[in-house]
Amino acid sequence: MRIKVLAFATFREILGKEREVDLPGSASVKELLEALAATSPRFKEAAFEPSGALRDYVLRRPSSPPELYGIMFCSW
Repeated sequence: MRIKVLAFATFREILGKEREVDLPGSASVKELLEALAATSPRFKEAAFEPSGALRDYVLRRPSSPPELYGIMFCSW
C-alpha cells in the first residue's frame, strides 16, 4: 500500500511537507517509522534514541492507540 505522510514541526524540516511510502498491506506504524528512518538519517536521529526506542517528544494524541504517534498523519 502507498501511505502519504504529512509531517509537522521538526519532521517537516527533515522530510518536507509530505512524503509517500510504499509498504506491504500488513505494515504497522512502527514499520512506517522504520522505513522513513531508513531513507533519512536525520529523521532516524530526530525520531529514535540510539537504543532504537522512539524519542519522548514524538508524542501520540491522547485519544489514539499507543501505536499511533502524533508526529504525522497518514492516509492510504
